[in-house]
Amino acid sequence: MVINKTWFIILILLGIVGGIFLIYPHLADNIWQDEAYTLIKFSTSGPFYPFTNYHVPNNHPLFSSLMSLWWGWGDSIVHLRLLPFLIFIFVLALFAYTAKRLGGPVAAIFATIMFATSQVTENFALQIRGYSLSWLPVTACLLALPHYIEHGHKKWIILFIISSAVCIAIIPSNMFICLAFVLWGFSLIFLNKKLYIRQKLLQVLLILLGPLLGMVSYSLIWNEVIKESQKKWSMWNYSEIIQHWTWATISDFMLLIPFILFGALLLFKGALTDKSLSIGSPRNQLLLLSSLIISFLFWMIISPNPPFPRTFVPFLPVWYFCI
Repeated sequence: MVINKTWFIILILLGIVGGIFLIYPHLADNIWQDEAYTLIKFSTSGPFYPFTNYHVPNNHPLFSSLMSLWWGWGDSIVHLRLLPFLIFIFVLALFAYTAKRLGGPVAAIFATIMFATSQVTENFALQIRGYSLSWLPVTACLLALPHYIEHGHKKWIILFIISSAVCIAIIPSNMFICLAFVLWGFSLIFLNKKLYIRQKLLQVLLILLGPLLGMVSYSLIWNEVIKESQKKWSMWNYSEIIQHWTWATISDFMLLIPFILFGALLLFKGALTDKSLSIGSPRNQLLLLSSLIISFLFWMIISPNPPFPRTFVPFLPVWYFCI
């Protein structure tokens, strides 16, 4: 579908403005229990302290570190929520650009509007936790990885290495979304018949570098992270989590469900007939979706105690792009 450039810009801006309009009233929302615990226990002892203490999962280390610095400029509720507010505006713009590069203008319009206006986005965009901050490196990874594999430019792999490292440093569980990116990257590399073995191995090593650097940030607290991840913090099971996320999407975009299902059929059909792995191709996008599913299944296998559904909020940009 061809869309006029002017209308594209107008519709994207409407989506971004709509998202800002929805979350703006929450700037003055009272601090709730988990936010207060994160601030008091992990953001009051300097920017390095969050990387030395992980006695509960409330610590989102890199976010807690940033908040310890931001808190020095003011301690009102509006000021504390202003940091995630500013980051969210930038994320929306970056997400729109990314979706256009990967899926075209129509996909960008729908994905941006869905991401900007969903109830999950409204609930988490201004939370003083690391969930919404994670959207920034996740979106950057989504943009950088396929461009690096297709074009090989250094700027893209540098962006991916930094973004994936930052993503994991924000919340330990973000390693699973980085796992999805790694699987996506590996599949694109090994299915690319134009690359020599040496080139493939180099790309594999470079893609692994970012997530490994992110995990190194937990070197002082790794045992604590593992220990806390094995505790039963949530009463949810994985079946309930899947139902919860499915219903959250359906309730927001009920009228789009027939088009989403029809689009899924076209995606599978296109992947069977079009052998291209280029950016925007059906096979490329299907590999991304498959990598997300495999990453989630791996999470289920190695984590017998399911997390809270909000643990999957960092996946949101990729989730709405796939939809």
